[in-house]
Amino acid sequence: MADRKDALCAAAELILVVENAARTSGAADTVATVGVCDVFPGAVNSIQAACELRSTFAIPISRGAMQ
Repeated sequence: MADRKDALCAAAELILVVENAARTSGAADTVATVGVCDVFPGAVNSIQAACELRSTFAIPISRGAMQ
C-alpha cells in the first residue's frame, strides 16, 4: 500500500482544498464547487489511474474595485 498512487484519493483531497478555499476566503458569498469527477478506469477492483474534475469558482468583486 505504501507505493499505491490512487488518483481518486488525490482528487478527494483536492476537492477538500477547493471547499476550504471558498470557506476561508473572507467573503460570505464566495462559491467554489466541484460538480463532476470522472474516474478512469472506474472499475471497483483496480487502482484508479486518472480523475478529471470540473469546478467553478465565483468570487465577488467589490463596487470600489470596479470604479
